[in-house]
Amino acid sequence: MKAKISGNIMVFFCLSAYALLFFTGCVKSNVPSTGTNTNTLKSVIANSSNATLLDTALTRTGLDSLYTYGGPFTFFVATDEAFLLSGITPAIFDALPDSLLKKIILYNTLYPAVLSGQLPIGPNAPVITNSGDSVFITNNGSGAYINGIQIESFDLSVSNGLIDAVARLVLPPAGTIMQIAQADTSFSYFAAAVARTSAGETNIGTVLANGNIYTIFLPDNDAFRGAGYATAAAVTAADPDTLAKVLLYHIIPRRAFTSDFMVSQSQQTLLENNSITYGLISGSVPAVKGNSNTSPTVILSSNIMARNGVIQVIGQLLTP
Repeated sequence: MKAKISGNIMVFFCLSAYALLFFTGCVKSNVPSTGTNTNTLKSVIANSSNATLLDTALTRTGLDSLYTYGGPFTFFVATDEAFLLSGITPAIFDALPDSLLKKIILYNTLYPAVLSGQLPIGPNAPVITNSGDSVFITNNGSGAYINGIQIESFDLSVSNGLIDAVARLVLPPAGTIMQIAQADTSFSYFAAAVARTSAGETNIGTVLANGNIYTIFLPDNDAFRGAGYATAAAVTAADPDTLAKVLLYHIIPRRAFTSDFMVSQSQQTLLENNSITYGLISGSVPAVKGNSNTSPTVILSSNIMARNGVIQVIGQLLTP
């Protein structure tokens, strides 16, 4: 009977945007010319009853040899259930570009292997992965997190490294905040609002492209509709300076993953002299509240990595 690897996954975001990526990562490893292939990362995954998609991905991407003879690695593993809960059925998985699968696998790999007790405390300490991109580690009293995603089990030892199971698939950045938002029609009103601000005193597109790191509480189209913008045309017709103030109030000048929400806190936004409050409601649900909102709004999609920060999707506009 095949063993199971602990861990599950929640819904992940922006798969179509990731399909546009071109993989250019540098793989770090010591690869001996000979060696055993029993009890390796690849063999343990191959013999696990709940990691068949990941095993297939290793073969499809040509990484099976690296994860047999290379290492030592720490490999953050998501299970078949994780893929399915994220909306990746076998049919969708089969259609994913191998270049995307390769980048995801390498983004979930550290070299050399790092025991859980050696993970940085953080918060959000950068660690370079085998893809060449950074993940951000927080190791606090509530647990260990990678890009805000909980590591559910640690340090399963194999001959060429360690397996850690994560609560959801850890995805690399698919672009900048604006590129990710523009790739999804659910945020077409936001994109229209950003474009409209170029006619006013503060161009939000320029702000988001200034090289700084931000977290944006990204309102979806329903959030704009709920605030009275019935159509994208209504957004385009709005006063650009009013829209700029609305959008500035949704941006904070730092990375804020949901692992940072464990303690409720007030955070200054880019709208001068105005702050928002984020934390957990009902004990475990991440949410954010503007000063004039009557109640918090929950995070609909969380911890979406961007080249210049983090996206937290919300369904209600925040009001100062």
